[in-house]
Amino acid sequence: MEGYEVSTAANGHIAFDAARSNAPDLVITDWMMPYMDGVELIRELAASDTLGKIPVILMSGAAKAPRLDHPDARFHRKPVFIDDLIDTVRELIGPA
Repeated sequence: MEGYEVSTAANGHIAFDAARSNAPDLVITDWMMPYMDGVELIRELAASDTLGKIPVILMSGAAKAPRLDHPDARFHRKPVFIDDLIDTVRELIGPA
């Protein structure tokens, strides 16, 4: 509804493979996912020469934010209010 094009992935491995084949402008991920969790996905993105500068948003119901070794990462605690999420998206990549 905000004008952004969105793609989805069922787990971290699929998300990382999709990003390698078609680099997104931003990655929004949940912490708890099968096969590769969101924190590991962020680490893999950050370690990549081609994907390391893609900003990321990690969401979780966890009480404390994990350490995110990424130059442009943000953490949102669930429940996530859509207006706050959209504000962060705009902050990271601008308007659609």
